Amino acid sequence: MNRKQFMALFLCSLTTWLVGVSIMPILPLYAAKLGASSATTGYYLAFSFAMLAAGTMLAGRLSNRLGRRRELIVLAGVVALPATWLMGRVTTIWQLTLLTSVVWFAAGVALTLQNVLMGLFADKARRGRMFGLLASTTSLAGLIGGLVVGRVADHWGYTRLFALLALVWIVQVSAGLLLPDTGTAVPSKSPATLIPRRKFSKPFWLLLGANMLVTTSASVGMMGGSLRMNDQGISLTLITLLAAVQAGLGLMANPIAGRLSDKLNRKTVLTIAYSGRALGLVALMLATSPAGFWLMAICFTIAFTKDAVSPALVTDMAGDGQLDSHMAAFTAGNWSGHVIGFVLAGMAMQFLGASTTFLLAALLPLSAILVVAHLAEGVGETAVVSA
Repeated sequence: MNRKQFMALFLCSLTTWLVGVSIMPILPLYAAKLGASSATTGYYLAFSFAMLAAGTMLAGRLSNRLGRRRELIVLAGVVALPATWLMGRVTTIWQLTLLTSVVWFAAGVALTLQNVLMGLFADKARRGRMFGLLASTTSLAGLIGGLVVGRVADHWGYTRLFALLALVWIVQVSAGLLLPDTGTAVPSKSPATLIPRRKFSKPFWLLLGANMLVTTSASVGMMGGSLRMNDQGISLTLITLLAAVQAGLGLMANPIAGRLSDKLNRKTVLTIAYSGRALGLVALMLATSPAGFWLMAICFTIAFTKDAVSPALVTDMAGDGQLDSHMAAFTAGNWSGHVIGFVLAGMAMQFLGASTTFLLAALLPLSAILVVAHLAEGVGETAVVSA
């Protein structure tokens, strides 16, 4: 992948994350404004992330059968643009749920194929570094969104905010045309050319399970953090500014984590990231002032470095011709963890209270660390082929 193609992929990833990361902190508040309870908000977010997982799985299947990853990324941007614009004009929670699901579905397609392209074209010796650079788009998106979104929402309202974000998709459509063309998959009935079906290896399942535990806990922090800050009278501007600072730290942390994963065992870097998630949830539970939320943001920055390491590890595990299915399954599991987390967070916060919910959620990444410990002999292991 040359520099021009990498920059095109970087811009596509930045666009997808800019829309998602920018509006994620305010979606629980937007739902509450439309009359949704904590439980209903949890169901709304869960359904949206279920559609994100569905888009991820569809992307893997289409990529295997058709190729044309570039065209699918462009199409995702075309579909998401009008849906994002309409999100600012809803009057009921079901309308918001429907439109958010469309945007999240398109984002699932785009994000999966972006990771697949990186896995296909990144040099093996620099894989962690390249995925780290790509993962930094999440932080850059959070930095831009945090500095802009809250202020736009506070001063001009949700309608203009979503209209502005809708225009961002034009960048993905334009940059997507410059992505490397991987060609069209041509099916063959010749036994000699058929790609054998492949079972996922045990290390892959362990990694998938650990990641789902962590993303489940992350959803509790995403939803609960916004609601807790809102309950304490913190403005949208300050909430999104906090996300911006967290993102700015992530711009440094993600590339560093990627480089370290190339030089050290990727499992070690993941363990550090998972620990950051647990500590961040404890900080959120104890937070009674802005200082507590700043500490939470720093811990969550460490936690998000898993997104720089996990795709590289999945690529290590995938055999020839199997990256699409591995990346799609892993990414779908990632979003499925969010689905579970939002459902449980909504119910737990309503019936158990916020503090107890955060404490229970903190136990999940600690459990993930124990799961990852069993990857000692399986990191980088090629999946097992089954005829």
